[in-house]
Amino acid sequence: MKFKLEGNKLLNAEIVSPEYPFAEFSDELCKDIPRKIVSTLNHGDDVLNILGKYHGLNDFIMTTEMVKELKDAYGRYLFDQYRIEHTDRD
Repeated sequence: MKFKLEGNKLLNAEIVSPEYPFAEFSDELCKDIPRKIVSTLNHGDDVLNILGKYHGLNDFIMTTEMVKELKDAYGRYLFDQYRIEHTDRD
């Protein structure tokens, strides 16, 4: 499941309508915190999808491919976190 942030509301990014928030962040939080949470949720979903794709496969080559994909996913996560910290706040 992918998430998105609209204002202070955490929404399911895969459903356009109706939009029911899963959570609503406090205005007291730094604007980076909700964005980082959404990023972590979405990248965590990517990692689980990778693990699910290779689940039950004991082949060395497939395990190597899984590790490569996980490293790539982690790199995308780090880049996204960096981008959130170093871009203009909404």
